[in-house]
Order: sequence, then C-alpha cells, then structure tokens
Amino acid sequence: MIKAKWHPRLEWAGGTAVLLVCFLFFQCFYPYHLFHREQLQPFLFSEEHVWIYFDHVGGFALLVGDFLTQAFCLTGGGPTVVTLLLAWLGVAVYACLRPLTGRGWAILGAAAVVVWEAGRQCLPLYPTGGTLALAASASFAWLMNRLCGGAVHVILTAASLLVCALLCGYAVWLTALFVAWREWKERRLRTALLFLSTWVFMPLQPLRGEKWWGKPDFDAERRLAKTWKHSRCATERLSDGETAAFPPVEHEPER
Repeated sequence: MIKAKWHPRLEWAGGTAVLLVCFLFFQCFYPYHLFHREQLQPFLFSEEHVWIYFDHVGGFALLVGDFLTQAFCLTGGGPTVVTLLLAWLGVAVYACLRPLTGRGWAILGAAAVVVWEAGRQCLPLYPTGGTLALAASASFAWLMNRLCGGAVHVILTAASLLVCALLCGYAVWLTALFVAWREWKERRLRTALLFLSTWVFMPLQPLRGEKWWGKPDFDAERRLAKTWKHSRCATERLSDGETAAFPPVEHEPER
C-alpha cells in the first residue's frame, strides 16, 4: 500500500526535477544563446510570409515554433517556452511507453528523450518547431494507441500518420515507432510491419537548421554574452544622447 502511494509522487518529483534543471540551465547558464536565436529567426505577421511555411512538409510545426521564438527576447521567456515544450514531450513519451514497458522504463525513456532534446536546443540554429513536432508526434501516437483494434483502427492510424507527416515533418517516425510497437505487443504482427514500412515514404529530412545531436557550447555562449552586453550598453548610451565616439560639432556664428 505504501509502495503504491509513493510511485506517483516519485514520478512527479523526478519529472519536476528534470524540468527545473532544464529551466535553470537555460536561464542561468545559457540565456544569450536563446536571445541570439530570436534574432536569427524573425517572424513576420503577414499573410505571404505565413503561407511560405506550407510550401514544404512540417511547415505548421515551424510556423508555430517561430512564433513562440519571439518570446525569447524577454527575460525568462526563452527558458519558459523551451521548458514547457520539453515537459509536453516528456509527458507524451511517458504516456506512450508506460503501457509498453512499464512504469520504471517509461520514466527512464522519457527522461532520456527530454535530455536528448534539451541538448539539441543548445544548437545555434535549432528551430523551436523541432521540439514541438516531436511532442505533437508522440501525442498522435498516444491517441492512436488509445483506440480499439480492428480495421477502423488501421484506417484511422494510417490517416493520422499522413496528417502528422504533413504537420510535423520527419518527426512522424516517432508516431510510427510507438504505434508499431503497440501492434507488435498485441501480437498483430502484420499491422506492425505495415506501420513500420511507412518509414520508406516518410520525410526523413530534418526541419530547417536541425541536427540529430547537440550539446552546449559555452565558449560560444561567452562570446554571445559579451556581444549582447556591448550592444546593450551602446543602445543605452545612444538613448541617453551620448556621442562618445564623435565630438560635438561647433557651429560658426552667422555673420
């Protein structure tokens, strides 16, 4: 009885601790990287600019991600957005893994995915839509695994894979993996192979500026910190009317 009560508490405590570490890392040790990403990924509120996103697969994830990136210019905005997206990803992966592997392995798997994705968030050109696409794909997989079996399940799952591929791009591999895993566990081997075979037709090209692995670059963070502080000081001097670089111009009196 005591063991059953402690398990949910350990899940919440462990998940909260991982997310708190991610927030503090990006807030205290890696904030200028997020400021820099906001400057490199501008978002224009125009109809023509929005429709450009839908010219390629996964454009919806990039659209929403670039919109959220505009909050990175605010103090604490970038770490908050990144942490919330990582929380969504961790919960979705845990919900997919728990019926397949059990509670313990599901916690470890979700934590590993969150740490892996947090490392990719340290890349200078990594799109925020990358994390959004993975979280949405895992949510699609959880929803499809909640449906009952049969022909209707196969048709709805195939349709959801198509929709997920159009909205999230290459991240649909995560949906196909979890769905096929569930079919294999239920001893429906034919449908499991069918869903795995869809990998041949999936867009395996990562989203814009995305790589499969990333890690913090503290040397680049220090350079960005110096550049950011220098530009901020220069902006404050100009706003105060200081012209240290140029001497005041003396006008000759009119004759």
